Amino acid sequence: MLELSKLESSHVELKLEKINLGELVTPIIDNLTYLLKIKKIKIEFYDDESIIIGDKFKIEMVINNYLTNAIKHTNNLGTIKVIIKDKALIIENTGSHINNDKLENIWMSFIKDDPDGTGLGLAICKAILDLHQFRYGAVNIKNGVRFYFNA
Repeated sequence: MLELSKLESSHVELKLEKINLGELVTPIIDNLTYLLKIKKIKIEFYDDESIIIGDKFKIEMVINNYLTNAIKHTNNLGTIKVIIKDKALIIENTGSHINNDKLENIWMSFIKDDPDGTGLGLAICKAILDLHQFRYGAVNIKNGVRFYFNA
């Protein structure tokens, strides 16, 4: 809650630097290997070596949240695609869709599709991405859900 309050107050100074998205994503995936192995989830990683300008620590928080949510909502033996293309990060997971009535509201505090979650993760992501003035969203796709942001 404290982190979200700080971010929403607009009193946060971003430490902007050049970030290679692929180099930022790779260790996050490595740190989540154990969870991926438990559910036997396959990761497909595509990287065009996009460079963005952003606060590395805060963008790392967004990517970590997107990936951990994807793992939670991917069925055993499912697939997660991580696509970096044209200064955008796209994470797609196979699994059930998000109810259309919840899709627009998932970025708000305490809205959750996970009974074990706090409902703050995507609200924090929204605040970080708004501070960066990045475009972002979530959409249902044929076999699952896609979360993305674009610098």
